[in-house]
Amino acid sequence: MRHANSWFTAQEPRFIDAASNVPQRIAPHA
Repeated sequence: MRHANSWFTAQEPRFIDAASNVPQRIAPHA
């Protein structure tokens, strides 16, 4: 699901902020 990584990164730039806080919660496979 690497396409999903580019999706939320491009669609939701603010989502990266949450991903930085809980990367295991956002993408447990990443």
